Amino acid sequence: MLLSYAVFSFGPYLVWPSRWNVVGHVQLGFFFVAYFVPLLWTDPVGSIGHGTVYLYTSILVLGAGSYLLGLPLGFLSPRFSLTRRRLVAMPVPEYSQLFRNRVVKVALCATIGLLLSFVIMGYVPMFASIPMQAKYYHGEYQAGYLRARALLRPSFLGLVWYLPLLVVICGKTKRIRYSLLLFVGLAAAGATLDRGDVGIAVIAGAGILMAQKRSRAAFVAYLGAVVLVMWVGTLGNYLLNVYLSIRTGDFRADNPVAELVADGAPDVREGLKFFDNFEDQHEPFTYGAHFIAGLVPVQTVTMAWIPLARYHPNLWALGILYGTDDQKFIRASASGGGLRMVAPISGYCGLGWLGVVVMSALSGFINGYLARFAKTYAGRGSLAQSAVVVTMYLALYRWVGDPCTLVWEGFIPVAALLWLIYPVRARVVRVERAWPAPSPILS
Repeated sequence: MLLSYAVFSFGPYLVWPSRWNVVGHVQLGFFFVAYFVPLLWTDPVGSIGHGTVYLYTSILVLGAGSYLLGLPLGFLSPRFSLTRRRLVAMPVPEYSQLFRNRVVKVALCATIGLLLSFVIMGYVPMFASIPMQAKYYHGEYQAGYLRARALLRPSFLGLVWYLPLLVVICGKTKRIRYSLLLFVGLAAAGATLDRGDVGIAVIAGAGILMAQKRSRAAFVAYLGAVVLVMWVGTLGNYLLNVYLSIRTGDFRADNPVAELVADGAPDVREGLKFFDNFEDQHEPFTYGAHFIAGLVPVQTVTMAWIPLARYHPNLWALGILYGTDDQKFIRASASGGGLRMVAPISGYCGLGWLGVVVMSALSGFINGYLARFAKTYAGRGSLAQSAVVVTMYLALYRWVGDPCTLVWEGFIPVAALLWLIYPVRARVVRVERAWPAPSPILS
């Protein structure tokens, strides 16, 4: 099981072993806290039967093999351009200035929008009386969230996905005003308690700066820091509870560190529990419904007249995990965006063993293709151009890297970064004078 998880985690590294491969760096840290520690130092299986665990592992092994077949095919496949325009095709000095101006503007507007959202909501999730409910905007905190939703979500996404680029600007310019903006932005984003997205953004930005140094010592130190940051991130709720008296859960003083890490990244435990319920309840195959249901926007509104919306991949999985069809209960559960399932398990729930092979191979193909995209452009132009390409690679990976869990919101960061990938500048229209030019004799 651990080896299968390793294949899916280190796929980007297998085809592109480079210091510029920020996706691979993030996946290294995630593998350590989500799979390595829970499987070797805890008991994620619990009371689940041996037959279910064996079937779960068999699906993972077959999926890993299919993934490894699709990975090189995607990496070596021909390149296509929908626009027939070169990416970030501008002179280096001009692009660097445009890059800095646009990143700072977006980060500043997003930070102000996030702070205004807290004012409109009437609370800050980190300092609410029930932080975990406030984090997911449930219960008494839902009304405030609905008032600020139109401003809060775009501001948060814009800030998080421009944070890596702002980190790069701060690291290269070392200007106080940019560092202050970064500090305030991190504080505002961190106050939402969404530590995962914020942590990945900082890791990505630091990785881009490290890649330019071309130092092996710096690279090794950076990878160690990635694992440490991921470790601290999984212990985030525990640390907030113990040291800042922010109640984010119930913790015992004698809890081993490995158990706390597994609680912070319960992917294996919840994946096994989900699959056990799927088998015990004789859930029918979705025949691909949950592959595309996440593309239905605003499920809370459209669910009543679009039945497909009920198969949103994350919420559908939560319903099976908790054994209920009650959408209100599922959405009120403190589970963030839902379960993180690897492609073979999700593929099996959709199309059986055929789904395991097809969806795993497709995931490998997509990841190989994205890695080739990043390799083609990263590290060859200016730091600004490389930073934009690497950040776009990360955004695309998180959106389409697993074709079984597509959600429409994943396109928002991609669309926001297109402003820098294709940096079209506004044309200045010059108005000619209506009268004729003066005569050479008179002049």
